[in-house]
Amino acid sequence: MASTPCSFPGCEAVALLALAAVLGFAYNASSPLGVRATVGEPAPSARPSAYANETLALAVEPVRQDAALRNETISAEIVSGGAPAAAKPPALVTWPEAREIVARGGGLLVDARGAGAFAAGHIPGAVSLPFTLLESRMPQFAALHPRTVPIVVYCADTECPVSAAEARDLREHYGYLDVREMPGGYAAWRLAEEGGGQ
Repeated sequence: MASTPCSFPGCEAVALLALAAVLGFAYNASSPLGVRATVGEPAPSARPSAYANETLALAVEPVRQDAALRNETISAEIVSGGAPAAAKPPALVTWPEAREIVARGGGLLVDARGAGAFAAGHIPGAVSLPFTLLESRMPQFAALHPRTVPIVVYCADTECPVSAAEARDLREHYGYLDVREMPGGYAAWRLAEEGGGQ
């Protein structure tokens, strides 16, 4: 079998790479396990993205129904038009506002600090939900507190970022509808209630 001589350095590597790509695409197209992408109009609920100028339809389509093998083809949609909008951060409240929310609407104070800090002192009536244990404690928390209850999350003081992160997660990842953050935290409560301030 005669081979054609390559006219530039690395020609054999390029030819091998091209052959591998062709074989890979052919296998992907013929295999029930292959990835399918469809080009089309963006879905109405699509969020803009700055990463591509092309649109791929988002769908999960059964490719083959077989008792021994069930396969689904997943495709993704990339739409031009800018980066997705960042989620709006939880509303900030002061201790007097938080006290009013709890008093009038059956709201819930959530202490995002660790169990040791909670045991050393916390706002009366608050529930301990340490941010570091949020995922493991959520099933029990969700069973006791409906997603419609107004929640005010607090931490130690204005230097503690944990209450903001927990408030965001309660709303965005766990579906709580009315979540606010009290950035002054336990220190603001102590100053207002134990220090005689309002």
